[in-house]
Amino acid sequence: MNLVVEIGCEEIPPSDVKISKKFLSTFVPKEIQLNALCFQKIDIYTTTRRIIILIQNITRQNSYNTFTGPVITASFNASFSLSSIGFSFFSNKQLPLEQSFISRAHQSFLSGYLFFYLNPIENTLISIILKSLSKIPFNSSMFWNESKIKFVRPIIWIACLLNNKILPFKFANILSSNFSRGHRLLSSNPRQIKESNYLSFLNENHILIKSEERKSRILSRSKKLSRSVNGKLSRNKKLENILSNLSESPWPILGSFHKKYLKIPHEILSYEIELKQKCLKIVSKSNHLLPFFLIISSLKPQNTKKIIIGYENILQARFQDGLFYFQEDILNNFLITSSDSSLQAIALKISKEFSYHKLNLLTHACILCKADLKTFIIDEFPELQGIIGGIYSKYLKIHYAISNAIYEHYLPKFINDEFPKTKLGIILSLADKLQVLYKFPIPKTNIDPFGVRKSTINFIKILLYYYVPINLKDILEEDILYFFLLRIKHLLAEKYPILLTENFFHTQNNNISNAFLVIQLTLRSNLSSLTAIYKRIKNILQQSILTSPTTLNYTTLIEKKIFIILHKISNEKQYDKKILLLITLKPYIDLFFNTTIILAQNTFIQRTRLSLLMNVYNEINNIIHPHILK
Repeated sequence: MNLVVEIGCEEIPPSDVKISKKFLSTFVPKEIQLNALCFQKIDIYTTTRRIIILIQNITRQNSYNTFTGPVITASFNASFSLSSIGFSFFSNKQLPLEQSFISRAHQSFLSGYLFFYLNPIENTLISIILKSLSKIPFNSSMFWNESKIKFVRPIIWIACLLNNKILPFKFANILSSNFSRGHRLLSSNPRQIKESNYLSFLNENHILIKSEERKSRILSRSKKLSRSVNGKLSRNKKLENILSNLSESPWPILGSFHKKYLKIPHEILSYEIELKQKCLKIVSKSNHLLPFFLIISSLKPQNTKKIIIGYENILQARFQDGLFYFQEDILNNFLITSSDSSLQAIALKISKEFSYHKLNLLTHACILCKADLKTFIIDEFPELQGIIGGIYSKYLKIHYAISNAIYEHYLPKFINDEFPKTKLGIILSLADKLQVLYKFPIPKTNIDPFGVRKSTINFIKILLYYYVPINLKDILEEDILYFFLLRIKHLLAEKYPILLTENFFHTQNNNISNAFLVIQLTLRSNLSSLTAIYKRIKNILQQSILTSPTTLNYTTLIEKKIFIILHKISNEKQYDKKILLLITLKPYIDLFFNTTIILAQNTFIQRTRLSLLMNVYNEINNIIHPHILK
């Protein structure tokens, strides 16, 4: 049996196109196996207007369960009839006696099997389809009719065929049929389909069901058009993925704009071309922006002029506004002091944790970092906050470190966004996010109009990304500290075992980077060797009479080597280097245990070796909390 399922809807957002394919590719095979069905192949395809499930050679698995009972010697009596034990086995499992057999492993057992009768394959497949569609985790779903079924967009048609026959069911008040549709603009009328010619029907009606094919067409034609104007395609993988899921038959078209607009900072042009108009840029071989762009049409048009003129008019109007506001900002010298003293105070406090001593640059950056909010260009392009500040400060020849810090201090803006790269940018970014916590109330419900949770999470992510050894008690007020620790706990719990995150509050005196490093190393098993050493040393010390380490001379080379590493650990100030040095002790401690008699008869030597082990034990305790080691 072969199954074809097609759910046709209004335009699905590109992100949900990707989500539905990823979910169905794992969920449908699992459901089929759970329902005792076999298949040869499953293909899941998603476009902006349809979700497709193709399953080949569906068959029923063996529909019986086997049960192993008592050993043969206990199952039968001397007259070779069933004993009470054997009879109880069949009656308890409700097994027919004629379906008994003897299974053999190390000894023989009385066994039986029982057929279980499932729904017809048709009914099973319908339940799988309905369950799969209702569980797709779209970003946003709504009720579209009185069916009380949520879906990402209104469903227009459902085609479902099993061996060329309609598999009847209803989803969201739409009844399945054997009718599909082609491209929305070229062949949108319902057309009858067959399971055998379904893929060729889609191809003939201008539907590319594979996202790889759509992306390949966009890239190959875009590169060809870029070469025609002596340029090259400016790659933007995120935008390319969006465009490949924005149309069922994408077709790139070349557009242009006046060269005078190249005077505008290219970030503004890129923002309008890529983010707002969803077009691709063309750059020169030296990566300078050229006055051309690529429109991704939803089909191959017969007349491209109207499309090109429409896009060019939109961009010209936006670029004209951008050019005017940019020139006004430069003439009016936009750099007006705009920050309050609280940001400087927070930044100075954080700078001490970084040992950053260029306080004049830091103070100047704090004063200028929000100045671009008063510019005309930000009124028109609000998403460019920080970016415009960095650009304008370069135009006015402000110190490059300040320009970079202004540019970076909003980062990260969203999930998987880049982090600030310069030390001044990191400090300013942390201070900016911490200021939000001081200025606005901590949210008590899901409503968070000032983005306090977002600022907190981004603050934590920066610390974890760079392993910044900041003690939270030094920079956070007491009423904010508990909220901060809860955010950290939830953030770590998303990726790491709850045992470790529960123990987080006991580690490193609220130093989140240190605690995070411990968690990472534990999960990599780098600390498992230290755990074994820790326990062995603890057991030895418990059996000895030594209560504190002594400063004695070490006699063997291995003892001296361990002492040297311990000395380096105690003098090292950076936590990550401290813990890595501690891990390097492992082979030397192993060698020490294998080659040395610790409880030697000579009292002086015994005290020396016990003292060495106590120093190791204390260093492990100081660096890694016992809760983690346990």
